[in-house]
Amino acid sequence: TRVVNSRCCQVCKQLSVLGNVTEEDHLSKLDDMRDAMGVMQHHDAVTGTEKQAVADDYVRILTEAINGCEDVTRTAINNLVGNNSNLELKSCLLLNISLCEETESSKDFLVTIYNPISHVVSQYVRLPVSGDSYMVTDYNGESVVSQLVPIPQSVLNIPYRNSSALNELVFRATDLPPLGFTSYHVTASSSTGSSGTTRQSNDTNIGNT
Repeated sequence: TRVVNSRCCQVCKQLSVLGNVTEEDHLSKLDDMRDAMGVMQHHDAVTGTEKQAVADDYVRILTEAINGCEDVTRTAINNLVGNNSNLELKSCLLLNISLCEETESSKDFLVTIYNPISHVVSQYVRLPVSGDSYMVTDYNGESVVSQLVPIPQSVLNIPYRNSSALNELVFRATDLPPLGFTSYHVTASSSTGSSGTTRQSNDTNIGNT
C-alpha cells in the first residue's frame, strides 16, 4: 500500500510540472498528498502496530489526498492533450482486489497509462471486467492482442469485494514513452473468436512463451 501511495504522489508531482498546473487550489491538493505521505512515515504506519481507530484515520487521510491528486492529474493531462480538452479521468484504486467500477460497468472506454520513469517500458495491464469478449485498439486504431483471465476464487471470496467481475482483461501496453502516457480503446464485443477480440483462458497465470 505504501508503494502504491508513493507512486501516486510521484505521478501527481510529475504531471503537475509536465502539465503546467499552476492553480493555487491544485497546488494545495499536491501539498496535501505530500503531507499525507509524511504522516505515513510514522513507525506505526510502517509496521502496522497502530490501533484500529488510527489505521482508519490513516485511510481517511490517504483517500482524501489521493482524490485531490486525481483532480491535479486530470487537469495536467487535459493541459497536455490541449485543444480545450475536457477528459473525465477516473482512477481504479482497488485493482489489488480486482475491482474497478468504471471498467466493469462500461462497454466502451479509454485506458490511459502513464510511465513515470525516464526510459521506455512495456507493461501488462489487467482490468476487471464483467463482459465475455472485448476488443482493444491502440492510438493508431491497430488491434492489440488481449485475453480474459479468470479472477482467482480466493479473490472472488473476499467478503467486502462488491464486484460483478469474474475475469480480468489482460493486454500488453508496449513502448510507453518516458514521462509520458498512452491511451488504449476498449470496447465490448458481441462475439468471441473474431479477429482482434479477446481469447478466453481457463488459466489464472500469464507467462512468457
